[in-house]
Amino acid sequence: MSYNLIIKGGKIIDGTGKKRYRGCLAIKDGKIAKIAPVIDDASEITIDAGGKVVSPGFIDPHAHNDGYIFMDPSNSYKLFQGVTTEISGNCGEGLVPVSDEYFSEICEYYRPYYPADDFNTYKTGAVFYGKIDGLPLGNNIGFLCAHGTLRMSVMGFSAKAADSSRLELMKKRLAECMESGALGMSTGLVYSPGCFADTEELIELCKVVHQYNGIYCTHLRSEGYGLIDSVNEAIRIARESKVRTVISHLKALGRNYWGLSAKIIELIESARADGIDIYCDQYPYTTSCTVLHWVIPIEYTTGGFVKMCQRLSDPAERQHIKDMYANKFGLWDNLMENITPSGIHVLKADKTPDAVGKTIQGYADSMGADPHDALFDVIVANKADSIAAFDCMSEDDVKYIMKRHEYCMVGSDGIDVLPKEKNHPRLTGAFPRVLGKYVRQEAVLSLETAVKKMTSLPAKVVGIPNKGILKKGFDADICIFDEDRIIDKGTLDDFNIKPEGIEWVIVNGKIALADGQYTGTASGRRITKQGGAS
Repeated sequence: MSYNLIIKGGKIIDGTGKKRYRGCLAIKDGKIAKIAPVIDDASEITIDAGGKVVSPGFIDPHAHNDGYIFMDPSNSYKLFQGVTTEISGNCGEGLVPVSDEYFSEICEYYRPYYPADDFNTYKTGAVFYGKIDGLPLGNNIGFLCAHGTLRMSVMGFSAKAADSSRLELMKKRLAECMESGALGMSTGLVYSPGCFADTEELIELCKVVHQYNGIYCTHLRSEGYGLIDSVNEAIRIARESKVRTVISHLKALGRNYWGLSAKIIELIESARADGIDIYCDQYPYTTSCTVLHWVIPIEYTTGGFVKMCQRLSDPAERQHIKDMYANKFGLWDNLMENITPSGIHVLKADKTPDAVGKTIQGYADSMGADPHDALFDVIVANKADSIAAFDCMSEDDVKYIMKRHEYCMVGSDGIDVLPKEKNHPRLTGAFPRVLGKYVRQEAVLSLETAVKKMTSLPAKVVGIPNKGILKKGFDADICIFDEDRIIDKGTLDDFNIKPEGIEWVIVNGKIALADGQYTGTASGRRITKQGGAS
């Protein structure tokens, strides 16, 4: 028999968690056609793996690429990590559905992230996903319906609870996205407008997701002061809606709450023992990344970011927030206290370029200013279009959560940006970092276990058949890497440094990365809720 591609001499780690073995692998028509100790058949292309690891392509269940994918359909940030499939639309943030009634609010919200020229055409899932299908995709990509956008399409930035008519409209628009191929729904309950949704609204929406066998991925309401209550809310939603649930980037955030990982793991494992289908994902860093105004009390985002900036320009409002940071009104999710101005690194602030690359404390010191006022000034000057990284987690908590290999997936949480901008290195290095730092250097996980967390586990959780395992008949999504060299290289100063050790990446049977270089092959496809290619 003649094959399109044969990989010889590799150490096969099949993604199931089983021990590695030496063997050869043959590909034909985009599928794995044969795995054997020796394959001597004819082939159009032969790769000598030379003792390297041959694994399934990695699956990133937590991506933010809804807009940037139009600027770089190759998705090279992920290909260089060995990622052959990613799931975007997480944390309640995505481009559909859009309504004419609240288009200005939606456009204001996503202006910092998604500069798509035809944003106003994304009325439905069918329209948006159809545009994705027309792109020359470098790897596979699937999407979640973003609750923040869904809610804004019906209620704008309103902080009110959804009445029955608005809830029904949300359910109708969510169902349309699911029918058009969405894999599920995500929430960002720490951000507006997601934070304004009560638990009952989320349960009702998740019942719709469950009807389509989708998943629910949630950025919790709090990852610090209210962490325990927030995990319990996620468990309640999963229990009452019966939806398969993923807690996004599970962490204990802020120095006052380090060590809570043991308690939240206990809650999750107790729920799983009761039959609740709940999982989590995690990125392997102690620094997070999101909008700079994340540290502003959440009530200040009511009504949108224009109004927020107006309030931040008022000296009386500034003083009130400073009093909140001093805990004069009781304890709360006080990020300025738990991260401190020295732990907030400004990555994007185009209108205040002198702040970029500095911490808020460093920027304030350079001007002789109060760090709180420096924070407010950067947010206002940039009209809330500013991104920062936050030193907020402990290494012990990261490792403790990482070891929960039966239900904890690796995810990047990378926010795609232009290469010339600053960003968190997780966008370019999350998967190699696990394999280099936490497997080879620190032995937190075995290599087989780590690969399973990146392949068959997310395929199972998301519901993608025929991916995530090296098995005859499965899609030929494959990563070949050097276990002795693989490591991430990016930093906060320069995130866009390619990782080392990823040598070959194959997407649907086509070579996308050869000897570490992108080939230009566009063999990716959109992943639908049924798991197949659209």
